[in-house]
Amino acid sequence: MKNFLPILSGFLLMALLVFDSCSSGKKSFVRGNYYDAVMTSTNRLRRDQDHKKSVETLREAYPLAVAYYDDQAKTALATNEPFKWSNVVNAYNTINTMYDEIRRSPGALRVIPNPVNYYDKLADAKQQAAAERYNAGVAALAINNRDKAKEAYRHFQLVETFVPGYRDVQDMLAAALWAATVKVLVESIPAQTRNISVSADFFNDKVSEFLHNTTINEFVRFFTPQEAQTINLAPDHVVKISFDEFSVGEVFLYEKEYVLVKDSIVMATYIAQVPVTDKPADGQDKPKDLPKDEKPADEKKDEPIDQPKDDKPRDEGPLPGDDGFEEKIDEKDRVTICHIPPGNPAARHTLTISRNALAAHLAHGDVMGKCEDEKGKGNTEKKNDNKGKSGGGGGAQSVSTVRFEELFNIAEALNGRLYISNDTVKVYGSVKATYYYSRKTTTSKGLVNFQIVELPSNRILAVEKMPGEFVWVSEWATFNGDERALTPKQLQISKQREQLPPQPQELFIEFTRPIYDQLITKLREFYKNY
Repeated sequence: MKNFLPILSGFLLMALLVFDSCSSGKKSFVRGNYYDAVMTSTNRLRRDQDHKKSVETLREAYPLAVAYYDDQAKTALATNEPFKWSNVVNAYNTINTMYDEIRRSPGALRVIPNPVNYYDKLADAKQQAAAERYNAGVAALAINNRDKAKEAYRHFQLVETFVPGYRDVQDMLAAALWAATVKVLVESIPAQTRNISVSADFFNDKVSEFLHNTTINEFVRFFTPQEAQTINLAPDHVVKISFDEFSVGEVFLYEKEYVLVKDSIVMATYIAQVPVTDKPADGQDKPKDLPKDEKPADEKKDEPIDQPKDDKPRDEGPLPGDDGFEEKIDEKDRVTICHIPPGNPAARHTLTISRNALAAHLAHGDVMGKCEDEKGKGNTEKKNDNKGKSGGGGGAQSVSTVRFEELFNIAEALNGRLYISNDTVKVYGSVKATYYYSRKTTTSKGLVNFQIVELPSNRILAVEKMPGEFVWVSEWATFNGDERALTPKQLQISKQREQLPPQPQELFIEFTRPIYDQLITKLREFYKNY
């Protein structure tokens, strides 16, 4: 690092010296560019009146610069060059510019107290330069050639620069510009309506608006047929636009029926009161032994209420409460109950479960024994032992007796330590819907033939096919079944109704918009350097 600091300091010093040299104008002076040396040193002295190198540079460069440009003017006057007075004007202007800059810099004025100016000579030189440029413009315009007319226009522009309002220079400028300009007639696009009530006026107006408000090239001018007729124009080029073909309002209807099924939907939730054998010290009930199909309440509360639409329960087989579900337990531990789904008592059905799970089922409303409408249907099942029931009926009183008897037995088996824990249980299932989808598309399209033709030879300068298309879409749907089987997009579409398409004129305008963009781009590229 210590070795690097001297090197860095050296580079910085060199950079400062170079900057100081450049800002003083010394470098320009060495190269013989006296004008730049004068201007640079003068500007530096405007900021720092005592800048030594700028003082030295200005003192040496200014006399040499004045002598150089004065000699340029004298040399030009001694020749027979066609625009010698223009060179004289340029030389005098340079000397006067240095004079003005020195006068505006107190530091420079201390070095050059009496700068010279050629304002008295400049006025006469400008009159002479304007005259020679005017005569050259008139001669070029008389040749009646577009390139010569452009040359004449440039001459007349310089005349206006040297002496504004010189003779009839404004009229000569207009004449030269008209002679140098390519007059382009843009024909209106015809619409072959074919019994369709549409008009191409919108398209034609848009094209005309662009061509009249945008300058592509100062020597190119566009005209509509009406404008050309008004001034009896003989155009140089004609832009022809015509439809090869077009159609408006082609309708296509697509319809399809879908059967939608979505699994793992939460069908219901209920609170199950589960007996537990141990009570934690914090006073919160926590089950010691739970049925296989249940989770502890503190784990369940972290689960989302609705599972993702593509997720399925971990157990791919039937769940508790589903038809075909059967726990793998010994025959002696089996208990037959009538399972009554919460909120849907009509779907009750008989289940055989583990005795360990009995208390949970009884707590949310299930009862011992087969359901009433299934009793006596088969001879293979054992009849339930209804000890403790009064009478032979299966009414509410006997059911309640069974439930309390079972709970008492459980409590007794647990030495009286019976607590109740509230767990949220979710019931999952599948939902289904039939989805009827419809989509109507209305298409308008066309193909435009574009040509640029040179007159009077009728030579084709450019030709191109330009397509355009616009498709209007209306979609709607209906469904039967559970709306949870639909995706959010499908549900949104099911709330929509069939819409009427736009009028033919609007469809025509829409499909010509891309054609308009292509046309403008083509004209811009073709004429920008013409």
